[in-house]
Amino acid sequence: GEEEDFTFREAFSTPQAFVLLWVFFWPTIGWGGMNVHLISICAEQGLAPSSVSVIYLAVGVVGTLSSIGMGVLIDRCRTKDAKTRLIAVVPLLSACSLFLSSLINSLFVGVLFGILTGLFVGAYQVAGFSMIATLYGRKHLGSIQAVYQAIGILGVASGPVIMSKAKEDFGGYGPALRTPPQP
Repeated sequence: GEEEDFTFREAFSTPQAFVLLWVFFWPTIGWGGMNVHLISICAEQGLAPSSVSVIYLAVGVVGTLSSIGMGVLIDRCRTKDAKTRLIAVVPLLSACSLFLSSLINSLFVGVLFGILTGLFVGAYQVAGFSMIATLYGRKHLGSIQAVYQAIGILGVASGPVIMSKAKEDFGGYGPALRTPPQP
């Protein structure tokens, strides 16, 4: 069938627009916080700062493969529903990665965190932008995608501040990362 193309205004008048805004914002808060605080998180558990390099190496290698893998899997989906179900895994990967970060107590667990985070980071960009094109078409993709990208950047920028405050409130990263947000 012919692809339906939404205008910017039409796209952001849909209920899924606000769900996607949250999906683009929430996972990036954790990733932004991890980028700034990972050395401190590891140091809190007695790990050397050099261990963070190994963790980020795992993120980079797995993230590269995850991007390619997610692209291939999305291309194999035959329906919008199948794509949506596949892409729904990405926020789950983010949540699991953030939780695992609270358990880093050895280089082994740190590398597992890096692997899981790499899966999330690699899949995030490919999945998100594929979903936008799938839902809204491609004619106005630039302006629609720009809003979601901006929200992701805002999440990355907010993450370090939120994690700093949580560490202060809970007295350490572990308890802060394992405690669900309170309204």
